[in-house]
Amino acid sequence: MRQVKFQKNHPFFQVLFWGSLWGLTEATLGHLLHLLKVPGLAGFFMFPIGLYFMIRAFRTVGKTSAIPAVAAIAASLKLVDLFLPGTQLFQAINPALAILAESLALLFIMKFLKHPVGLFRPRNILSVTLGWRLIYGAFQIILAAVLLETTGFLQLGNAAILRFFLFDSLVNLLLIFGVLHLHRSIKFPRVFFRMSPRPGKILALFLSAVLTNILF
Repeated sequence: MRQVKFQKNHPFFQVLFWGSLWGLTEATLGHLLHLLKVPGLAGFFMFPIGLYFMIRAFRTVGKTSAIPAVAAIAASLKLVDLFLPGTQLFQAINPALAILAESLALLFIMKFLKHPVGLFRPRNILSVTLGWRLIYGAFQIILAAVLLETTGFLQLGNAAILRFFLFDSLVNLLLIFGVLHLHRSIKFPRVFFRMSPRPGKILALFLSAVLTNILF
């Protein structure tokens, strides 16, 4: 039987790399932003970061299936908290649902684009930023219906819900285009955009992401 040699560019390791990096970022930067308790602040920054990881995985693997796969890894890392004592159910589930919603919105848009470059048009970026919030809202409504308990932003009132869907989406749009403009204006070293560690380092990154999610 021929043995399959897993190289660092193998789709499995690429998905694991970007998913682990996303999960680690959520557990560190995301955790710090939530501690500031500023409404919408974490979402302003964490969605563009997650979008970057999903796009990088898609470009590296060359298949749209990499998008939900990366999100599944990042979401599963958030769910590690479920196995820790004292963790509330929705405290772990809601961030994981947000990550999955982001991937579904991006996947939907990518399926209808003739060329991936079209993703960076304003209407498409806005569709993704608003789309994942609509999907996440649907998840919250389903949870409320099944568990007979209102959770997440549904508890915050109409003003907060409108801010979540409209204002936060516009802020995301502006941030993403600001980053794109910065990227075009500044010549970053190419190595910055060619991160592709060896399998051993990728597995170490995944374990680090698991440990960080347990600690934070």
